[in-house]
Amino acid sequence: MYTSGDLSHYLEMPHGPASLDLFDMLGSHLRANLRALVYKLRREKKPANNRNFKTVISDKIGKSVIVQILPFDPLREGWLLLTFSNYQQSNSFELLQSPGNANNVNDEQQIFLAMEHELYSTRESLQTVVEELEFTNEELQLKNEQLQLANEEFQSTNEELITTNEEMQSSNEELLTLNDELKEKTRTLQTVNADLENIQSSLQTPLIVVNEKLRIRRFVPAVDRVIPIADIRHDDMITALPWRNEIAGLREIITEVIKMKQISTTLQKIGEYYYQMQISPYVDNQQRIKGAIIIFNDTTELYDAREGHCREKERLQVTLESIADGVIRTDANGIVRYINSVGQRLLERDDSEIIGKHLDTCFVLVDQKSNELIGNVALVAIHNQSKVKRVDEVLLKTPGGNKFIEFTVSPVPNTNNEISGAVLAFRDVT
Repeated sequence: MYTSGDLSHYLEMPHGPASLDLFDMLGSHLRANLRALVYKLRREKKPANNRNFKTVISDKIGKSVIVQILPFDPLREGWLLLTFSNYQQSNSFELLQSPGNANNVNDEQQIFLAMEHELYSTRESLQTVVEELEFTNEELQLKNEQLQLANEEFQSTNEELITTNEEMQSSNEELLTLNDELKEKTRTLQTVNADLENIQSSLQTPLIVVNEKLRIRRFVPAVDRVIPIADIRHDDMITALPWRNEIAGLREIITEVIKMKQISTTLQKIGEYYYQMQISPYVDNQQRIKGAIIIFNDTTELYDAREGHCREKERLQVTLESIADGVIRTDANGIVRYINSVGQRLLERDDSEIIGKHLDTCFVLVDQKSNELIGNVALVAIHNQSKVKRVDEVLLKTPGGNKFIEFTVSPVPNTNNEISGAVLAFRDVT
């Protein structure tokens, strides 16, 4: 489409190339009349590009527009040329009476006749449009009836959907309630699981949980002390793992614990450490035995201390046996708990006759001057928390006779600095 000239009264668009629809470009005062004209040409099935067509259209402000449609170029099929020109209507009586207008009367009459023809054609077109509208209205009524029927079916279906929706809402409320309960239980389980994970991570004692088939269910990082943790997988057989030191009879011990529902405790040396291996039955929430819990308590320091104590005791025993004095140790109540061999020889009695007896019943002392019994000298030292020493005029009664002796008694404090007994050293000075 291409436009030329001043078309501002007819078209609402700028000059130059355009691709808008003609009816969209026409002014509102011409659009309806030109649509009727095009409708007429279409109804008569006479292509406009095969003839020249000229008509007059009146607008709403008393002006007439002459519209002429003619072929644009025979070589360009379908191209039309539309011309618009203004025609100011005047009173026919004034035109006939005015000088100089006589020549225009015939043209004006022709225009009036053309306008009457156009009005007639427009009436026919309107009649056709009315008939089409009536036909269309009948079709719309039929469609409306079908729509009403469909609407009734839709309403019936909607009622069913409402009923179904109510049932679904009820079910949904139940599901929401169950979901809330499940969420609460899940949160509780997550909290317990988190606590368990934290306990496992912070636990410094190797711990392994196995099921009744002796397969790994759970373990803590500290288990690396007894088994390389990189070699442990869930569901591995406990007896097939590469222990740092093989534990003899492990399968039998675990099986016996599960069967007898009793705790087993044994001392195991793994690597350079000593562990107290405790195996306990694993009980579920229904009190059923579902496996075993294996705990390794590091007792290396205790074992070393015990061994050191034993070695020290042996050295002390050798020392006491090698000295020339008799040595007796009592508890805080003055009861004999130890006597060396020299003391047994001086008292002329075996240790079975002395140990467990009060000191004054087996170690009887007499003051030579007063000839009175001296009593339990260990209790005197314990009570006074000080050393007791006698180097003269003391007789020791023995089955073979009296002996002059010298003795020293010292109280013995324990690790809490409390007096736990006394040590008596004596020698024969007869």
